[in-house]
Amino acid sequence: MGAVIGWFATIIAVLGLVMALHHLGVDIASAIGGVARNVEGFLNTPVVNL
Repeated sequence: MGAVIGWFATIIAVLGLVMALHHLGVDIASAIGGVARNVEGFLNTPVVNL
């Protein structure tokens, strides 16, 4: 039961954060897309250039 309450609280907190950022004018979708592109670029770079 505690895990269910934890997941529920996490989802509510994330949705509240997204709604607050949207209210402040932050486009969260483009921010997430930018982070995903940066991570993809980082993962595609070789660790050692041989």
